[in-house]
Amino acid sequence: MNNVNFVIALKENSWRPLLEKNKYSIKWEKTKLKFFDCDNCQIASSPYLVSDLYGGRSYLRVVFIRGKKSNEDPINYYAMVTSMSEMEMKDDKIIEFYRDRSNAENYIKDMKYGLDFKHFSCRKLNKNRAWGIMGVFAYNLLRYAAWKLFPSTGCFIQTTRKKMVFLACEVVSHARVTKLRFSKNFYKEVHRLENIFIRSNGIILRSPEPNASG
Repeated sequence: MNNVNFVIALKENSWRPLLEKNKYSIKWEKTKLKFFDCDNCQIASSPYLVSDLYGGRSYLRVVFIRGKKSNEDPINYYAMVTSMSEMEMKDDKIIEFYRDRSNAENYIKDMKYGLDFKHFSCRKLNKNRAWGIMGVFAYNLLRYAAWKLFPSTGCFIQTTRKKMVFLACEVVSHARVTKLRFSKNFYKEVHRLENIFIRSNGIILRSPEPNASG
């Protein structure tokens, strides 16, 4: 399309030969951006010759970022190809622009699995539209709560729910038997308090085997 720019990830079998061919001409610069949680990363860019581009262009631009997880690990690379020149957007801004797109996909995934929006429960389009609007509204509230709980990093919906409303146990009814199901750590605490109550009241009682989940 005319006058439309793009930034997409470049596969290693495409950027690796380019990196090896221009390893002496590529100028690496320090950046504040992180890669693999590395604080000492570098970025660079290089022309990428491509034939039959729209508008008679003969090349694109590849932006690299590299860093190490630790001193013992090898250098990790990542590359993005873009139609924008350095005058239009600097190397670090290209990486941030691409990461915004990736982060948006994380939000979609978080909503699908965190709020069970993998499918819609209604058969009518208008009902599903209302269902989706309520889901988006609920998701925004939970994102706001996540920002309040973790202002520096944030968290996903499942973690937010666990931090705000922790389910201590479940009441399970099966085969005319009602049971409390809770984690082993909770069982140990309940059993400890039960023993204190029994000893303090002089009661002799044998506790049943726990039906605890891990």
